[in-house]
Amino acid sequence: MHALLAAAVLAGSLATAPLRAEDLHEQVTETVTISLDCGAPCTDEPGTRWERPSCSDYDLDTSLIEAMKAGDRSARDLLLRRYAETETWFERHRLGGALLRRAPDDRAIWNELFEHASNAVRFATGDGTDPSPEFVQWCAERQLDPVDYQSMAYNAFFEAGRDPRARPLVLEALRSKDTSLVYGAIVALGEQRDLSSLASIDQVLRQRSDRAAMLAQALVAFESEQADAIAMKYLDWEESADYMAMRNGKP
Repeated sequence: MHALLAAAVLAGSLATAPLRAEDLHEQVTETVTISLDCGAPCTDEPGTRWERPSCSDYDLDTSLIEAMKAGDRSARDLLLRRYAETETWFERHRLGGALLRRAPDDRAIWNELFEHASNAVRFATGDGTDPSPEFVQWCAERQLDPVDYQSMAYNAFFEAGRDPRARPLVLEALRSKDTSLVYGAIVALGEQRDLSSLASIDQVLRQRSDRAAMLAQALVAFESEQADAIAMKYLDWEESADYMAMRNGKP
C-alpha cells in the first residue's frame, strides 16, 4: 500500500474506536496491508502470493499459534511445516513472526524477515510521497511490483520489529518520515518493553506535532506509567480517555 493511503487508514481507524493494548500489533499490520476488502485478514481464495491467505488457512494457523504459545510442541512443529509450504507472503511472515524464538533454530526465518523489514525502512519515503526512483529501479531489476513489495516489506517489519534483534532497525524506523513505520516502531519498542527508548519517542512526537496525538496512542503497548505520562502530553481529553480504555483492556 502507498504510504499516503496507509497513513490515512491509520488515522481513521484510530479515531473511530479505542483499541485494546493487545490489538495494537494487529492494528498496524492491518494498516499497511489493508485492501478493498475492508482490511479482512483473509480471503475466499488468494489469486497470487501477494494477497491475503485463504480464511481456512488463516483460522487454522491462528489456532496453531495459540496452541504453540500455550506450550504445544506438536503445534509448533506443524507451524514450521506450514511456514515452509504457505502460499502467500502475508501468512508466511505471520507464521515466521510467531515462530521467532520458539523454533529450535529460527535463523533462516529471522534472516528472511529481517531482509524485507530492512527494505521497508531503507526505501521509506514521507507520507504522500511517491516511491523513490531507487526503489522503483530496485523492484524493476527483480521483476517486482513496487506496491506489492512495499506492502509485503511492511508486514515483515511489523513481525520482525517485536524481536529484540531488530532494535537498531526499529530505532532507525522511529526517525522515518513514514508515519506508519514510526507508529510500528513505537509499538515494537513497547512490546520489547524498551523503556530506554521513551526519551527518543518523546522527541519524535515533539517533532511530529501534526501526527503526535495519533502516534502517542501507540505508547499503550509499553504498559508503563512512564509511557502513559508521555502520551498524555499529546492527547486531548477524549483521546486520553480512549488511550486509558486501551490501557485497561476495555473494548
